[in-house]
Amino acid sequence: MRALAKLTGGVAFFPGSAGHLNRSLAELQQVIRSRYLISYRPASFNPDGHYRPIAIIAEKSGRKLKVNARKGYYSTVRSR
Repeated sequence: MRALAKLTGGVAFFPGSAGHLNRSLAELQQVIRSRYLISYRPASFNPDGHYRPIAIIAEKSGRKLKVNARKGYYSTVRSR
């Protein structure tokens, strides 16, 4: 589950007990409230189906922020 969450830019929560459930829910609320959607279109798009690595870096007041995002994507193959 952790690997799937990491590949897709998500986060996995595993509360070990009912007591930890409240903490996990509070963390989940924080994650949901601080979500942003970022999109872009490359200047020279090539629809060849190859993997494209991406890196997202965010800072606020010179301080690096934690980013949960997938590490890349496969370009769409254009049908002929």
